[in-house]
Amino acid sequence: MFLIKIISPILVLILTLVQFYIDHRWKDRRTKKYKYAKILFIVIIFVAVVFTIITTVIDYQNEQNTKKQLDDLKKLTILTDLNAVHREKQAISERESLKIKLVDLQDKLDPFLEIAKSKYPRLPTEEALKYLSQEIENIKQKTEIIESATKDRKLTEMQTNQLIAFLSNYKSNKIYIFSIWGDQESLRYAHIIKNIFIRSGWIVDGVNQAMYNIPMDGLFISIQNEPIPEIAQIVFRAFRSIGIETIRNKDSNQEPSTVRIIVGSKINNDHVKNGLK
Repeated sequence: MFLIKIISPILVLILTLVQFYIDHRWKDRRTKKYKYAKILFIVIIFVAVVFTIITTVIDYQNEQNTKKQLDDLKKLTILTDLNAVHREKQAISERESLKIKLVDLQDKLDPFLEIAKSKYPRLPTEEALKYLSQEIENIKQKTEIIESATKDRKLTEMQTNQLIAFLSNYKSNKIYIFSIWGDQESLRYAHIIKNIFIRSGWIVDGVNQAMYNIPMDGLFISIQNEPIPEIAQIVFRAFRSIGIETIRNKDSNQEPSTVRIIVGSKINNDHVKNGLK
């Protein structure tokens, strides 16, 4: 492209000089040779001018593209610099935040360090903290056990739906429900069970509250004597279907063929697995 830009004006100059020379030396300008030579020179000059224009336009376009590329590169450089500055500021902010968190963590750890040193003065700090951590974990587990023991027993929505679906196959049977006298958690749990039997189409007597001579912990199915009534078997299978085991209870004072559900006091290990056989 550079050679064309140089050659084109040189060629025009040479042709102009040649034409001037021919005009000066050619005496008879009426001949065809002169006319053809004139036309040829004009064509060559025209082509040279066209090439010059084309190269000028191409050069201008290349210059504009180069300028645009430089501008884009400049913008990219500025953007890169801005991103680098932003990342640097972000890194500084994160470092400062981390320092604050470390200081806050140290402030929170200081009381534990003092407790660990006071409880285990002969041990290294790290080992003293380890023993203190184990002691705190043991206290946490005991607290969870106590909280679990004080929470009311409940049935999940899935257990409720499964129990209703099972009991609905035996609707119109009658069941007696009892809770422990003075045990409010037992009474609340008994009402939950009562509502499920009612929704299943059973006839429910209760909730009745009663006192017993022996501890009644767990969920009982009470009958008068052998053989076990069919209703008792149904109730046992119903609770077992949702993962709750019941305890068999015999009460000679109970009316024959009646079946009672006795909602005893809450025990730590869910319900005793000693179902009806």
